[in-house]
Amino acid sequence: MPEIGEVARAVNRLRAYLVGKSISKVTAVKDPLVFKDTTHEAFQKALEGKKVLGAKQWGKLVMDSPPHPIMHFGMTGWIYVKNDPNPHYKNQKPLTDWPPKYLIFNLHVDADTEIAFTDSRRLARIRLIDHEDGNDLRNVLPLKKNGPDPVLESIALEWFTDKLRKRSIPVKTWLLDQSMIAGVGNWVGDEILWNAKIHPSTKTNTLTDVQIAGLHHALLYVTKFAVDVEADSSKFPDNWLMLHRWGFGKKTSGQLPTGEKVEFVKVGGRTSAFVQSVQGGGVSGGVPEKKVTRPTKRARKLSRETRKVNLRR
Repeated sequence: MPEIGEVARAVNRLRAYLVGKSISKVTAVKDPLVFKDTTHEAFQKALEGKKVLGAKQWGKLVMDSPPHPIMHFGMTGWIYVKNDPNPHYKNQKPLTDWPPKYLIFNLHVDADTEIAFTDSRRLARIRLIDHEDGNDLRNVLPLKKNGPDPVLESIALEWFTDKLRKRSIPVKTWLLDQSMIAGVGNWVGDEILWNAKIHPSTKTNTLTDVQIAGLHHALLYVTKFAVDVEADSSKFPDNWLMLHRWGFGKKTSGQLPTGEKVEFVKVGGRTSAFVQSVQGGGVSGGVPEKKVTRPTKRARKLSRETRKVNLRR
C-alpha cells in the first residue's frame, strides 16, 4: 500500500504535471464508497475550469478557490500520468491503455497531459473541503485528526516519549495509529522497529529511555530516506528489512545479507516482519504468524463438493 514514501512520489508527480495548470475537464466514475461526503458529480463541478496552485504531502490539491480535494489512497489507490515512463513506485511497464483500469477520476489538463486516480479495491477516500485558505487544510477536519508528519513537521523527543508512556499497547500498533504519527504504514513501521532493534509487540509503556531515543531517531531516519528516494526500493540500503521480508508463506522465509532470518508475528491484526536475533523474541501482544500453505488438489475438490451439498440442503 502507498505509505509516506510512495505518497511523496505521487505528490511530486502532481507538482511536476499539474500544479500551475488549469483543469479543462474532469471525468469521474460514480462510486459512493470512494467519494466520501460528496459525489462524483460534485467533484467534477468543483474542479473543472479551476487552476491548481499546489499539491501537498497530506493528499490534497490546493485550488485557486474552494472547495479543495483531499485524496486518501487506502490500500491500492494511485495517481497515474498519461505517457509517464515511470508510472508507479514498483517496477511496472509504462501503461499501454488509457485511461487505466479501475479508474475513479481523470483530470484533463491539456492536449498532452491527463492525470488519473485509480483504486482496484475501492478503499481510497476522496473528499471536498470547503475552506477558504487551501494552504491551511492541515488544521481542518479530517486532516486535523492526524498526528505530526515525521518529515515535514517537528517531532520533539519529549513529546514522543510522553505519548508512548501514556499507552500500554504494542509499539507497532502505536506506530500505525495515524492520530499519533501520520504516514507510517506496515512496512515503514517494521523498518523503523528493525532499525531501532525493538520487537514489534513490545508494550509502549515498557520502553526504556534509550529505546525511545533510538525509536525516535529511527522514525525520522527511515521516513526521511523513504521520502527522499520516493520509495524506490532499488535505492534502499542493502540491510533494510523491506528488501528481504517477502518470504512469508514460502518454503523459505526471507533472510538478510548477513544471514539473519526474517520472521513474522501478528500484532494488532497486522503481519509484522522482524529479526529475532536483533529485536528479541518476546510476543506479549503478538501472536507468531502461521505460514500460508496452499490446499492440495484433493482438498480443494472436497471443499467444492461440500459447498455443493450444503447448497442443496
